[in-house]
Amino acid sequence: MTSPRPAQRILENDFLSMRCLILDLAAALDRVDRGKDRASIETHQQLELLRGGLAILQADGPGRAEKVQMLFSDAYRPGWNKG
Repeated sequence: MTSPRPAQRILENDFLSMRCLILDLAAALDRVDRGKDRASIETHQQLELLRGGLAILQADGPGRAEKVQMLFSDAYRPGWNKG
């Protein structure tokens, strides 16, 4: 098993792609804000999920990817695949 790369190297290598993702998200949220029906979606569930995901990303520590995945996932329902 390989050992993890140094955090500094990860940041240096991935900074530009992470910055691009943040810019893409910012641009998409700007488009939502400029939408002509913006006031009608203030409490829209999808917007609230995005805000929750951003809050998770702002927290320190490991496990952010799992927490975001769980935020956007449906709860497990036993028998979901039985017709």
